[in-house]
Amino acid sequence: MSPEIRDVAKYVHAQKGGGTITINSANHMITVLQDGAVYLGTLDEPDDIEYGETTGGLLDDSVSFDDL
Repeated sequence: MSPEIRDVAKYVHAQKGGGTITINSANHMITVLQDGAVYLGTLDEPDDIEYGETTGGLLDDSVSFDDL
């Protein structure tokens, strides 16, 4: 895991105790907090990331960008 993903994961954990970080095809890292979607930054080295609609989350917990 890259240091930037580790830092973003620590931030998300501090804000809501855990959750999902979505990385879109433009390498933007996004999560959803109580106030809505939050842009967390751009992933510089996305080579280790596997993209998929439900990667990293449960179907019941996933949020599409259309929902935002």
